[in-house]
Amino acid sequence: MDDLANELSMSKKTIYRVFPDKASMLMELIDFVFDRIRIEKQRISEDTSLSSDERFRRILSALPEHISEVDLTRIYQLKDRYPEHYKRIEEHLESGWELTFEVMRQAVKDGHFRPVNENLLKMIYESTLERFLSSDELQKRELPYKEALEEVSGILVDGMRA
Repeated sequence: MDDLANELSMSKKTIYRVFPDKASMLMELIDFVFDRIRIEKQRISEDTSLSSDERFRRILSALPEHISEVDLTRIYQLKDRYPEHYKRIEEHLESGWELTFEVMRQAVKDGHFRPVNENLLKMIYESTLERFLSSDELQKRELPYKEALEEVSGILVDGMRA
């Protein structure tokens, strides 16, 4: 909290007027980040300069610009210390797939992808992210989360080529 107060050039007391405790601040941060991811996915889906398959690839690996400074390889630490926060992350990952599926269906229609079972694709992707987030595997391999996410997206997309 001291570091945050210094970074924001305000007192801890001021921060605690907005957030009653660290746990509530963390929950708000989680929701904020996923809201920004949703906005980024929407922006990508509307970018007509990209082909439908490229929009799909980018949606799968969408992260807000400012999140690149955060070490996402350490999210697994929330699982034991803040289980309700970790559950919120899981809930966010499991919801909001309709836009992704719309773009994927367009890529199928455009002839870029062969049809695949949407539920199975979602399960594969969520399982991969769960593995990233629930362990220190990425940290051990010194693999940045964004880089891993982009690679997984590439594997999924290239495996779906028509």
